Amino acid sequence: MSLKKSVLLLFFILLFVNQSFAFDMKVSLTSPENMNLNGQVAYYNLRESSGVEINGSSIVEGSSMLIENVVEGNYSLSVDLDDLQTESYDYFGTFNGFVEENKIINLFVLPIGSISVSVVDANNKPIKRALLRIDCSKSYGSNGYFRTDEFGVVNVPRLPEASCLIRCAVDDYVKNRDINVTKGLHQKVDFEFDEIKSDFNYLFSVIVVVLVVGFFGFIFFSKRSYRKNIKKDVVKNNSASKEDLLITLNESERKVVEFLLHEKESSSNKNNFFVNQANIIHGAGIPKTTLVRLLSSLEKKKILEVEKFGKSKRVRFTAWFDKK
Repeated sequence: MSLKKSVLLLFFILLFVNQSFAFDMKVSLTSPENMNLNGQVAYYNLRESSGVEINGSSIVEGSSMLIENVVEGNYSLSVDLDDLQTESYDYFGTFNGFVEENKIINLFVLPIGSISVSVVDANNKPIKRALLRIDCSKSYGSNGYFRTDEFGVVNVPRLPEASCLIRCAVDDYVKNRDINVTKGLHQKVDFEFDEIKSDFNYLFSVIVVVLVVGFFGFIFFSKRSYRKNIKKDVVKNNSASKEDLLITLNESERKVVEFLLHEKESSSNKNNFFVNQANIIHGAGIPKTTLVRLLSSLEKKKILEVEKFGKSKRVRFTAWFDKK
């Protein structure tokens, strides 16, 4: 047997052995004052010492969550808990250590909130790479230094539930804001540096704006006219396919439907297929508030059905859409 075949055989043997000894990892969650965590969605990142990384989600039952198909080894685990009734993540916790079958991992989670910081100049123009420093009265979470992106914005998802001081520095100017971070609440903080003015030619800017608006206006109305014609054809033709219907949706609606179509294609239970709203948020990368609006729109278009199931919501295709 050649060396290459021997290596491949050894690889498949090791893969089989790992699969044979895989188990469900149970994580027991504890919060300050033993708050009720039942029904919250746990988003986790599990990284093995070898570098293998698993991202997923699980529903908290009682005060425990499960992570499936784990093999014995050293791991780093981080967990964000989300009460779907709040604006952002509510709790955060980390664990580092050895994991083996029948061992319960005890994870203490702490309350967190989130903020988005916007930095602009006197002309309301975004200031890129503005330096921010956040210091909170409690040390866990995302204390530290940050820089704004090309839109003059930085998002900080895990701040401790505490009083925090935000400092923002641009050139030689520094401004401060005091905020109280609340569990599950997303806050917006704005810094306006009136001392800094953008140096640009106003006439040139006006010309550029007019040209850009005119160009996108032409594209918008041309596209709108085209979409109206497509919609009329679809309405007239009751036998229109799923692809025809997708053309009539906007980009965000189409992203949701295409995600569900992909999930259904890989599902073993196509006759009773549904997806939890939390899985769409995580899998499609759509914020919760945006998804609620999109699901409502797709319900009105008779493409999706949304039903409550306990604290979560189940999303499925309508019978009308499934027949297409």
